[in-house]
Amino acid sequence: MQHYRETGKYLERTSEWVERLGLEQIRAAILDDTKQRQELVERIELALKQVEDPWKKVLNDDKLRNTLFQDARPVGSK
Repeated sequence: MQHYRETGKYLERTSEWVERLGLEQIRAAILDDTKQRQELVERIELALKQVEDPWKKVLNDDKLRNTLFQDARPVGSK
């Protein structure tokens, strides 16, 4: 995934990316080169550490959850 993030063009679909780079180049980058693979893993882990799951935040914060869903009623109820 990180290799795609780094080599893909903005809004490029993964299928287009694979066609442009070729499977052999992608395989070589992520399977053959152990050092490069480890560097890719390190960079994606760094990126993922900076992302906060908004649903987890809601689940862990009673006040926020109540604020967001206090008026929520099941479908069909009055």
